[in-house]
Amino acid sequence: MLWLAGAKLQEEPLPTLDWSRPFIFLVNHQSALDICCAFAALPRNLRFVAKHTLARVPLLGWYMWSTGMVFLNRSNRRQAVESLRRAGAAIRAGKSILVYPEGTRSHAPFALLPFKAGPFALAVEGSDRVMEAGSPALRTGMR
Repeated sequence: MLWLAGAKLQEEPLPTLDWSRPFIFLVNHQSALDICCAFAALPRNLRFVAKHTLARVPLLGWYMWSTGMVFLNRSNRRQAVESLRRAGAAIRAGKSILVYPEGTRSHAPFALLPFKAGPFALAVEGSDRVMEAGSPALRTGMR
């Protein structure tokens, strides 16, 4: 898609990371090409959190379901929490997740929308097992 659009991807060097571990990537989202850029620039087999309506798009929805993408329905809190649990399970299984913290595309050039809480809750999931609230003790084994 980048080639078809005549777009040139300018990549910054990635930090030194242990690429054998899963990551949560937070990316801004101003066009559909942002998805292509993420897949091209990140040396990982990514899963991403997407709006639930994409599951009904012919071919695209099938591809997304079959590759383990996580669909999120923000208008239904119970379903949204369950989606974040599925994303957390994918991370614990060693998959990296890409999330758009704004929750939707920003249509203003160079403007970010307010960030949603879900991606950040996903990032700290399980931290209570390492250090319980009110306790100075640290335990190893955060997964």
